[in-house]
Amino acid sequence: MDDRSQEEAKMLGSEVSVAFILPDETKFRQKFRMGNLVEHLKVQLETDCGIPYDEQELFLKETLMADPLMIRDLWKNSQNEMIVKVKRIQSSRPKPKRVVECKREHPEYNTDNFDEHEEEYESSNSLSELEARLAATEMAQKTRD
Repeated sequence: MDDRSQEEAKMLGSEVSVAFILPDETKFRQKFRMGNLVEHLKVQLETDCGIPYDEQELFLKETLMADPLMIRDLWKNSQNEMIVKVKRIQSSRPKPKRVVECKREHPEYNTDNFDEHEEEYESSNSLSELEARLAATEMAQKTRD
């Protein structure tokens, strides 16, 4: 271990074994440091077990483990294995919309034959229609003022 790694290990404190009981009742064990944040445990669970970070709730006995806390805030004895129950919850984040590939940015798109595909990219509003709508909006705003 280099000096920097030794210093980081010293700052994070002693090592503790954590046994996670996953939502499907399987167990997953990992070693952490007493100074690691609960967030670090969640990131490790996402990486190793595929449970998205924002769909996790971790419980030590009946106590919810809040993200900004360190392991040492919740568990005092690093000699004993810490048993953490993982519950999967619905994410509060909206689900991402389906991304549709833009044909203009596709590597097979050939700019030489753009004219034959131009109607695929035309907007439902032509430029003149948009200009007319803008003028009407400006006119309506002037009459209100």
